Amino acid sequence: MAIGGIAESGESGESGESGESGESGATLSVNLGARPGRPIGVSPQVAPAPPVLGVARWWPGHRWPPDGLPAWPNMPLTTGFRLNAAAGASFPQSTWGPDYFATVVLADFVAVGGWNTLLPGVGPAVVPPDPTTAAGIAEIEDELLELDQLVYYRPSVLAEAMAQNKAILQYFSGILDFNLRSRPATVYLCTAALRIASFLAMHYKYSYDRVRPSRLSPRLMPPIEPPGHASFPSGHATQARLIARCLEAVMPAAVTPAAPGQGPLRQMADRIARNREVLGLHYRSDSVAGKTLADRAFTTVMGGLPVPPNPNPIQTLDDVLKVARQEWEPRV
Repeated sequence: MAIGGIAESGESGESGESGESGESGATLSVNLGARPGRPIGVSPQVAPAPPVLGVARWWPGHRWPPDGLPAWPNMPLTTGFRLNAAAGASFPQSTWGPDYFATVVLADFVAVGGWNTLLPGVGPAVVPPDPTTAAGIAEIEDELLELDQLVYYRPSVLAEAMAQNKAILQYFSGILDFNLRSRPATVYLCTAALRIASFLAMHYKYSYDRVRPSRLSPRLMPPIEPPGHASFPSGHATQARLIARCLEAVMPAAVTPAAPGQGPLRQMADRIARNREVLGLHYRSDSVAGKTLADRAFTTVMGGLPVPPNPNPIQTLDDVLKVARQEWEPRV
């Protein structure tokens, strides 16, 4: 079973999710693996049938539910799907598959508002270069030249970039080792970040409608088929950066130095974004826009994931945050 590529054994995956990165159309590996189902046939009972002279020994069929037993009672009809927090369950949402719960968080994220004004946003405008102006043409040509030069670095990074094409969370989980067994709420938090970032990236991709670089330059020849959506902003960059920011809010201070950009989480996010450029799938400005979009979503709509007792504006996210922080204690 895999969660964003995190190897895991257990019984909680349900559906999986297409387009983890918002980039590849591959799988958001929140599906915990193919299971054989639960077929039930007619099993032989332990006790054979009474012997009959001249008849071979045989065993009566054993169905489900078994015959001849007192009726089994149902659970109380007031039983909820989530675990009972009032009874002490620390992570009631864990009965939901992480991918499904991420959609619940996304709905709350959208309801908070402000997500559709993050780009170009307040301050320096974050927009793709304008191909109808001399300055924009010069910037695009410079970006294409850089991508052309990056082709020579593909062999050394290809295996890594291809793995990240389908799943990026496994690279973050490798920094301090977490999975559904060890720190489930952290996985749920990351999955919600993936869903939110993908939603944001797709919204702005459709709005800006920027062509992929390989549609302009025949020299790039990407080793994989470019995703079937626009280029700006980079979905991988948006998702990786938002995961890094969310993990910084719950993981120990050791991975969040005084200069966060130098820490392993943001360095990994930058690496994932850069690898998409090496593949010829994104311009540099796509990656910059994705990082900016994630930062703005984190600090504005998500409230910067404030520490208790300050609540997060997204209630479902706040519920997971509290448990995720507990999973990493002591965080100093």
